[in-house]
Amino acid sequence: MESEEQAYFHSIEDAFIELRGAPLLLSPADWQIAMEWRRQEIPARFVISTLREIFAKRAERGGDRRISTLRYCRRKVEADWKETAELLGPVGTAPARSLDLKSRLGALSAALPVAWAESKQLGDRVRSIAGSSEEMERVLASLDEEMLDLATKGLSPDRSKSVAETVRKRLAGFAGRLDGPELRELKRRIEREEVRRELGLPFLSLFSRQAGD
Repeated sequence: MESEEQAYFHSIEDAFIELRGAPLLLSPADWQIAMEWRRQEIPARFVISTLREIFAKRAERGGDRRISTLRYCRRKVEADWKETAELLGPVGTAPARSLDLKSRLGALSAALPVAWAESKQLGDRVRSIAGSSEEMERVLASLDEEMLDLATKGLSPDRSKSVAETVRKRLAGFAGRLDGPELRELKRRIEREEVRRELGLPFLSLFSRQAGD
């Protein structure tokens, strides 16, 4: 019985051979690329779907040369996955440093848009956070989620429509490349990212750009 790792490599190899239309196995260089994708925890389904997209676009352009190596596909697979992982994955925080924590909280509060009705109350809550940097970061993460919930519910019909259309366009490229739960989570993250952008909301973290250098 194949191990999980073997199944990963063989599924990519089988898909690539099928798309390439030539019964040639992956080269040692191709295996190195596949191993790197495995190390980055890029799902085989995502890789295969991206390969199909690459081959389809190549066919549309009418290229005569056959894609003969995974190296040709590497940049797109990894670039697309980086975008997806950033949206799906948890937000990382920088290592603890000597920070002026109160100053950073003040900067985050000041970064909230004046025109947004919830800014003053939320800003007061941000400035009042106390504790260690780790404790502050946990509270800020919770407030960031609360802020985006409030902002999403309070969107005007026009802004809500604009966000929905942007989300639809951004999700189109991922159809069939992610499973249901992953696709739903990606949609949620894109929606929140677009709401943040639409209203000019800061990312509430001690390590965000709005908190200072």
